[in-house]
Amino acid sequence: MRHKTIGTGFYNSPRAAAALAIGLALALAGIVATSLPAIARLETQIGLGWLFLLQGPRPAPSDVVVISMDHQSSRRLGLPNVPREWPRTLHARLVEQLMARGVRTIAFDVNFAEARDSIQDAHFASAMRKAGNVLLFAYLRQMPPISSHGLGPIRVETLVPPTEELAQAAAGLAPFPLPVVPTRVSQAWLFKASIGDMPTLPVLALQQYAQPYYPAFRALLAAAGRAVQPQVTMADLPASGADLVTTARRLRELFQRHPALAEVATKKLVHVGAADAAALHRALLTVYSGPDSCYLNFYGPPRSITTVPYHEVLTPDPVRDYLGKEVGLRNKVTFVGFSENFQPEQSDGFYTVFSQPDGLDISGVEIAATIFANLLEGRSVLPLPLGLQLLLIATWGLLVGVLLMIVPGVMAVPAAGLLAAGGIGMAYLLFSAHSTWLPLVVTLLLQLPLGLAAALLGHYLQTQRGREGLQHTLSVYLPRSAVAELARPAAKATQIGRAMFAVCMATDIAGYSALAEDLAPDKLRGLLNRYFAMLFAPVRHHGGEVCDIKGDAMIAVWIEGQPEQLRAAACRAALEIYHAMNSCGHDLQNARLPTRIGLHCGQMQLGTVGSGDHFEYRPVGEIVNTAARLESLSKYLGTWLLASSQVVADLNGIVRRELGCFKPAGKSTPLIVHEILFCSDAADVPPSYNGPTFEHALDEFRAGNWSAAHAAFADYLSTHGHDGPARFYLRMCARYQRKPPAQWDGTITLRDK
Repeated sequence: MRHKTIGTGFYNSPRAAAALAIGLALALAGIVATSLPAIARLETQIGLGWLFLLQGPRPAPSDVVVISMDHQSSRRLGLPNVPREWPRTLHARLVEQLMARGVRTIAFDVNFAEARDSIQDAHFASAMRKAGNVLLFAYLRQMPPISSHGLGPIRVETLVPPTEELAQAAAGLAPFPLPVVPTRVSQAWLFKASIGDMPTLPVLALQQYAQPYYPAFRALLAAAGRAVQPQVTMADLPASGADLVTTARRLRELFQRHPALAEVATKKLVHVGAADAAALHRALLTVYSGPDSCYLNFYGPPRSITTVPYHEVLTPDPVRDYLGKEVGLRNKVTFVGFSENFQPEQSDGFYTVFSQPDGLDISGVEIAATIFANLLEGRSVLPLPLGLQLLLIATWGLLVGVLLMIVPGVMAVPAAGLLAAGGIGMAYLLFSAHSTWLPLVVTLLLQLPLGLAAALLGHYLQTQRGREGLQHTLSVYLPRSAVAELARPAAKATQIGRAMFAVCMATDIAGYSALAEDLAPDKLRGLLNRYFAMLFAPVRHHGGEVCDIKGDAMIAVWIEGQPEQLRAAACRAALEIYHAMNSCGHDLQNARLPTRIGLHCGQMQLGTVGSGDHFEYRPVGEIVNTAARLESLSKYLGTWLLASSQVVADLNGIVRRELGCFKPAGKSTPLIVHEILFCSDAADVPPSYNGPTFEHALDEFRAGNWSAAHAAFADYLSTHGHDGPARFYLRMCARYQRKPPAQWDGTITLRDK
């Protein structure tokens, strides 16, 4: 037996499977992309850059100050603007002045490898020995590659210290390697494994800065060491009097041998009394137990860290920064180095996310100070561990794929926008609050666009298949016993054969016959598929069911819900169809498809209708025929959307005008017909139809005052321009003036026109 399959259940499972498949594909694509070096670079340059720009500048710790060797100071001191040529007696004076002002740590980011005047060097060395807290920069030189017999070249780095006299006078020597400009600086070394886990300048500055608390730190480690295996004793810890580099190297080695030591010691920090001591202990634990490098957490554009001109420190007056604000130096750490405020003179500038449009970059000494401040705060940028990052990317891919496929096609783009906003918001909150770096390039620039494209393509293909159209045009042969069950949608099985209240919509394309004559069958079929897809979407969106299509006509019903809700939903769906067909929906393959709509409500039944080898599932009742008659009435009234008074009675939110009382051909009961105009809550409410004027003309017509009614409708047209119902009534008034109806009760019988 032949039977038309009806229902949407057949498409639910494939759609869910497609959503899951797209989600899994996006998860896999994200995981693969994460492993690519190019994507990793983009995450650093774009993703991390976005997070810094979203966060904006933030205050730097007041414990760190940059002493800038710049053009302003060279002019004040009568020196060339070449820091390496400044006399070292001047550096001696600087050290003496800083010590007099109570500075705790002094770090020079200046290369003193070249020997100078012995008297000047001796003066500088003497000042450093007296201070006991001066750290000097040691240049890290890369030697030419050495052949390794087939294993590739071996690159060797060697440390070039300052002159022997200055090196012996300093409290410690440390390198500070940074990438060659114009590479964007995002990471920095804390320890250089290539030269025996040598601490870099910011780490050594932290160790020097924490020296007053180092005995308590040793005691903390010894107490924690008793809880790890093998145990750590005082003998395993560098003594308080050991030089800084030896202390840093031995502590680094200790934490690498005992990975659990940091966790145990951190738990014991609650017993440390002073807050500043606990903060320094936590910073030391983080540095010595952490990785060899860290991501910089910049505070903002150049000079976000308090910066004082070099010459300001040499005077007995209060020290002031570049903005004229007084700066206290007691118990602070100072980084001394070249930091210019005009790029053409700044040979030591590095490109960062906060590099300025005028070319001003952050100087090397400010980057060193930034790293120190990050370590002191415990606020270096923390990328997610690889396992957690892959889990996040896979979960995000699944979420994007499934969500964008589940939402209706028209909602996929705003849903993608909400996902993007949510992803950026979450990344920003974690970054600003905890300096945690979530990946953005893979999630927002790869997975989300791919997911949106796949979802839109999937929705398009589903639309092309014409869901409801296929339900009524694809036929299969089935045994007689299976027809009745398969002819009913599962969701509506309980409604079969039962009388119920419903709202019925009938639609038809104006001028379809001429269009069908002009198009080849395959083009006409494609056009109708797209047309019905646009027609079905508002019906489904507002809870309706498409029950039948014949040629270019559609029948839809609303049956589940309260009567008032069903009537309002049908009206809103009709308005959406009208606007779709009169905006983007009217130009499909260069064809205009204006659509007339009729709405009526009342009692009906759902059931299978047919005989022999052919059955169809459809609504049965007078309301279906009446809705179709109302749609046909639009041809004569010059309207597009008509509803009976039963549909719009006492309905809030739907603006309409009454067009009169009509008795459709073949109907014995007259209908009061309304034209639905718009929703009162619509964003683009059209101009008013000036209802009272039309109502006055209609009242004159109902009263049989043909001349007065003719004049009123003519006046209405002169005010409002083209109006189909007014023109219809002008013709009726002229007709009735010539030949009045024998009996007149205000009802127009259509066969009498």
